[in-house]
Amino acid sequence: MEDILSSERKIPLITNPYLVIQCIAVPSGIGVVLGLIFRLITGAQEMFLMFMVLGGFLALVFLLVMPVLQTVTGGGLPTTFFISSEGVAHKAGSMTGSLDRAATAGSLLPGSTGGTGAGLLAMSQECNVPEWKDIRYIPVYPSVRSLVFRSPLLISPVVLYCTEEHFFPRACDGTEACPGTCCPEPQHLTPCF
Repeated sequence: MEDILSSERKIPLITNPYLVIQCIAVPSGIGVVLGLIFRLITGAQEMFLMFMVLGGFLALVFLLVMPVLQTVTGGGLPTTFFISSEGVAHKAGSMTGSLDRAATAGSLLPGSTGGTGAGLLAMSQECNVPEWKDIRYIPVYPSVRSLVFRSPLLISPVVLYCTEEHFFPRACDGTEACPGTCCPEPQHLTPCF
């Protein structure tokens, strides 16, 4: 039987700079891209401004929802993380699953295809298990004791939020699993642990 390191941790929301940056950058970035596209199509500067305002408004909504969720959940969303010689995984807690399903249903009832699609996408990411051979980038975020395991295509990343006793960032020893990256140093695990 292989060694498996597992830990459970609540993922912080509004106190997590990684998520705060995403909540600002994603809607704002989409607003800029759509604004530029519609400006090129229509030739109207107002289209760009409208999408910029819409992206900024969505970023503000995200930032207002995050502290409420963090307060209601008692510090963040509970998630279980696993690392083994086969790969890394995370499994969202039941509260996260309930929130994903409620958001999907809440978007489906009024007929919002975008909201329903986002909810279905969130549901599909509740359990993610990439193998070491599929991981190419592992950025480390010491401020929130997290590592992001990314594929070469940068899709379906797994964010591992470590407990204090499991987080020891260091340079890897050049193994094939994560050449030139940083990673945690739990005991008894390979290839780069």
